[in-house]
Amino acid sequence: MCGSAVLAAKAAVCSGTGLVKMAMPRSIYTPISSQIIEPVMVLLEENEAGTLSADCKEKLLANMELATTCLIGCGLGLNDDVVEVVRTVIENSKIPVVLDADGLNAAAKSPDMLLRAQVPVIMTPHPGEMGRLIGKTAEEVQQQRMSIASSFAMTYGVYLVLKGANTIIADPDGNIFVNLTGNPGMSKAGSGDVLAGLIASLLAQGLSPIGAAAAGVYLHGAAGDIAAARYSQRCMTPHDIIGALPELMLKIEN
Repeated sequence: MCGSAVLAAKAAVCSGTGLVKMAMPRSIYTPISSQIIEPVMVLLEENEAGTLSADCKEKLLANMELATTCLIGCGLGLNDDVVEVVRTVIENSKIPVVLDADGLNAAAKSPDMLLRAQVPVIMTPHPGEMGRLIGKTAEEVQQQRMSIASSFAMTYGVYLVLKGANTIIADPDGNIFVNLTGNPGMSKAGSGDVLAGLIASLLAQGLSPIGAAAAGVYLHGAAGDIAAARYSQRCMTPHDIIGALPELMLKIEN
């Protein structure tokens, strides 16, 4: 799903990251480079399914040596090779990791890999992904959002962003924050990729993990509110959220 990666990268570029690198299977370079030109493209080995091959791990880790934050998961796909790549990143990264989408689904195959992380990990699940991480349905997660988010963050030592109306941010110390920005027009596929890119950008710019998570969620919702005012909740798109970031950032900077 290259569109997911493009949305995340555009959000990172538009929110202040100095240099974005996009690591991808070689075969999707053309569709991605036709949609975004600012990042440096890193082409990696792929398997027969067209997803990242486990053989790309060494090159991926070498590129991470030059970075300040790693976002993994947006549009990644899911198979044994992907699980192995995600495991390698989580267990060997020397920089903070943001885990989204199929990165979360890969971690759900063996959540104990999170316990072996040597750096802060921010996870950004929607209720369905959260359910897969803990063996519950999305409906069950929605009934116990705060307690599930807090318990998981403390158990695995991660920063958890449980998305949805009034997104919950929980940290390993048991602190919980509830976001009040945003609107129903943001409940469209791709909005979460924008959020992941925004959080990774703020983390790369020097914010603490909890600061990047909380500020990212707040800014994401505030940009969504601007987009809704421009285009209506019904018609707004995730790309419109990115388009609202300059106006929002200008207000903050002034």
